[in-house]
Amino acid sequence: MRRFLLFVAAAVITLSASAQSLSGVKVGGKSKTLPEAVQQSTMKKGPRKATEERTIVEIPSTATQSLYSASYYQSSWFGMAYLSGVATQVYTDGDDIYFKDLFHSLYYMPVKGTKQADGSIVIKKQMIYEGIDYNGDGSEYDDLYFTLITVDDEGNAEFPDDDIVLQPTEDGGYTIGGTIDEPVYYGLCDQYGYYWFLAANLDIEPYTPSSEEVELPDGAVVKEASFKYKYYNMEDVYTATTLSNMSVDGETVYLEGLCPDATAWVKGTIKDGKLCVPTNQFLGADGTYLLEFQAGKNYTYTFEWIDEDNWEYTYYENYDPADEITFTNVDGKWVLDEGQCIVELMADGSTFGIYFDEAIKEYAGDVPAVPADPTVLLEDYTDLVGAWVLQANVAAEDVNGEYIRPENMEIALWEDGDIMTFTADDGYYLSEEITWMPYGWTDDAGGYDLAFLSMTPAFYLYEDLFEKIGAQVRYTVDGVTNYSSIVYMDTEGNTEVVTGVKGINETTKQNNIRYNIAGQRVGNEYKGIIIRNGKKYLK
Repeated sequence: MRRFLLFVAAAVITLSASAQSLSGVKVGGKSKTLPEAVQQSTMKKGPRKATEERTIVEIPSTATQSLYSASYYQSSWFGMAYLSGVATQVYTDGDDIYFKDLFHSLYYMPVKGTKQADGSIVIKKQMIYEGIDYNGDGSEYDDLYFTLITVDDEGNAEFPDDDIVLQPTEDGGYTIGGTIDEPVYYGLCDQYGYYWFLAANLDIEPYTPSSEEVELPDGAVVKEASFKYKYYNMEDVYTATTLSNMSVDGETVYLEGLCPDATAWVKGTIKDGKLCVPTNQFLGADGTYLLEFQAGKNYTYTFEWIDEDNWEYTYYENYDPADEITFTNVDGKWVLDEGQCIVELMADGSTFGIYFDEAIKEYAGDVPAVPADPTVLLEDYTDLVGAWVLQANVAAEDVNGEYIRPENMEIALWEDGDIMTFTADDGYYLSEEITWMPYGWTDDAGGYDLAFLSMTPAFYLYEDLFEKIGAQVRYTVDGVTNYSSIVYMDTEGNTEVVTGVKGINETTKQNNIRYNIAGQRVGNEYKGIIIRNGKKYLK
């Protein structure tokens, strides 16, 4: 079950990263609100339950959809974080009510309820996630069920047979009815008696955006455009480039993806040679939050670490609101004017993200280019998950900082000067061996140790017989392949950049196969002297 645990942990970390972006919100491992036992773990043991009927909920095509905003506490990497302004889609089909996005990290999973005569909604325990067949042999792990959960003072969980009941509110929404002193917990449990996600005190209310979503006029010509921007995260400044769309209709400009977390269009106007984009435009839901487009100036950023032992900190993003943002055309690209920033505003008024130094440029199309070097971080997590973890940030940019399409990119890992070929014999759930992993790749066998779960993938390496691990990117267009440098990090944290290597070992296919001194092939678990890639190791 190791790899499923890693997958769930990745989802929890995603939650914490988003929670950090809330303006002026403290997220802590010792919350002063909910019981301390709940703060210390996102998974606790409960009574063993027999496997129940396994039926995934599906939303019927006849259901009508409405947009709501949810607020609740949810377990995160830093304890129980309070989330509000979360986009919740509610689908109605007669007396059947379907909710999507009742969990920040699992927003795509629908939950079914039934409307009662008094207007309340009864939600019975139901399976919303089917276990993954990792080994390809029909074995499955961990069906997840949406259910009511009780938690005692020690953090132990039980799953009573009671239904979850959402009561109607005066504003047309629903509430689970809990209080800080007596919270009502709900979440996901598996068939083995563990809970994986925990939330409390759900409130759902109808959401009315400040404006209608922008729609393109009929016959509008849409062209691809690259968007380059900077943002802060944990006191560091990051640069990212994404591909989106723009449409120009006379002096009116439509932009999709101006805020990277939302795909809705915004509308601007060219006036006196400047592109002016007004605020208070609804960006829709990014699958998690309800967002509106805002603008600001005089942007400042403050990060305060309060207590490292208890995982408590305060994260501030401040700006002076503005009625619009303006771009100036510089050598064919629109550059955000100095001192201004783009703000994604959540439904509860908190900032979701602030971006600056943004530039918009029509994308010239896919042409051969040398990809930018990745950045790597090698960390020893052998005590925690039994693996070294290599994080490799792979930017969608060439060496000149111009956007290149991720679909044309691949990444390979290097170990002590040899390119790494991974096989199922190495302990990975792979359907076939792989050397170059396409951007966004995940193996069909269901393993998540080698997978692009985000722009910065984390590769789990269950081997400690190495001095340094590196990453290299290659980019192929029209049959022409160009390579980045190999960027290594050794076990002491030192970085080394090796240039001019163009996958030369692909032809000889060095790999991770191990042999004992008698020349017999052995697995990872073998102890003693082994030979791998022509080198001897004592394990």
